Amino acid sequence: MQQEKTLSIGPVWYRMIPDSHAEVIGCLPFIENITIPPMIEHIPVTGIAEQAFAGCSALSRITLPDSVGQIGKEAFRGCEKLRTFRFPNQLRILEESCFAQCFQLRNAVFPDTLETVGAYAFKDCISLMEVSLGKGCREIAPTAFQECPSLTAFHVPQENEFFSAEEGILYNYDKTMLLRCPETRDRAVFLDADTEFIPDAFDRCMKLPAIYADDNHPTYGSWDGVLYDKEGTTLMMLPQGRRKPLQLLECVIDISERALDQSFVPVMQVADNVIDFAWIDCCSLPRFEVSEYNPAFSDVDGVLYDKEQTVLIACYGAFHGTLVLPETVTMIDCGAVSGCGGVTEVILPEGLFLIDHAAFASCTALREADIPQSVTTIGDEAFLSCFSLEAVRIAGMDVEIGADAFLGCLNLTIYAPQGSTAEAYAKEHEIPFRCLEEAQ
Repeated sequence: MQQEKTLSIGPVWYRMIPDSHAEVIGCLPFIENITIPPMIEHIPVTGIAEQAFAGCSALSRITLPDSVGQIGKEAFRGCEKLRTFRFPNQLRILEESCFAQCFQLRNAVFPDTLETVGAYAFKDCISLMEVSLGKGCREIAPTAFQECPSLTAFHVPQENEFFSAEEGILYNYDKTMLLRCPETRDRAVFLDADTEFIPDAFDRCMKLPAIYADDNHPTYGSWDGVLYDKEGTTLMMLPQGRRKPLQLLECVIDISERALDQSFVPVMQVADNVIDFAWIDCCSLPRFEVSEYNPAFSDVDGVLYDKEQTVLIACYGAFHGTLVLPETVTMIDCGAVSGCGGVTEVILPEGLFLIDHAAFASCTALREADIPQSVTTIGDEAFLSCFSLEAVRIAGMDVEIGADAFLGCLNLTIYAPQGSTAEAYAKEHEIPFRCLEEAQ
């Protein structure tokens, strides 16, 4: 029995299985235009292997033979100039991240033979506008079209027995499950009485103004375009394109783990109606207006807190200037101020003990922060990508600091007591350090 061999033809490498098939395994990175033949040494080319063309940033045109049935993991990842692509007529499988970061790819028209679209298959395809499924498509990973901000519509032929589309929105066949709303949608979405939605269905739909549920829906109710549970006691989803204030009435006593979560990272709910958001990304949140009779929540100038104002839950995207926290605040929740690019200063109270994960991530205008002595923990990515942050003064001697708490803070100097954990952290992460006394 003959063993497989590797063959180079021009700029392309092939893996040959004698008397069986061949697959493309690599290519020179500077190639702009290439045609893959259907046969190599009298055997068919049936696949594109993992990372075969990954990083070929000059590739603008490729022709594949119809004999190709599978495109492997990350096969075309990072082909930034690939604008059009004809999917082979015998293609069955698109594996994970196969076209991720193909920034100029405009449309995806699948053949009827295609059955499976893997996770992140078209992630970060920022120019992708329309996706047309074939008759045989039966499986699409929930994250297949993540971060496709130009996507306007899905199209599904009537012959497909697994999916359907209406107004460009992707559903399962009988429309009982909403699978993916295009990120560009700027009109309200209506949930029929028998329609549910998967957790990632509205991921990054930054223009979506409203979600309405049928009056007979067994799970959800809606008011003013905001989705609640049937009883109206739990805020289920705040549309990311909503720009007017959100009024939390006295009947609302809970917020679901995804209601304010713009990037849909898994989160955890903790006791006493305090919600631990893994990453809110507040840049799209409107001001909050909470009824004084609400037993679980309160607001201060449009910023959301728990009722006792011990936990800062969420700031809002249009906030500008100095964020002054009430003296009662002891905890800044995960992602509570993340993405608020207008926050220039923050005043933290004595008694604060926790600055949680990503609390101030991407606060790009924040220049300095005084961390009071009461703080014991600064979570991972707490000040991630705060590009303007120049000085953080940490008063405590023994503060636990997450590994990437200040990742991307390129101009930062940490001030802290000599011999403190903050000094050790600064040295370990090569961040300029000065004794706190020098800043006073």
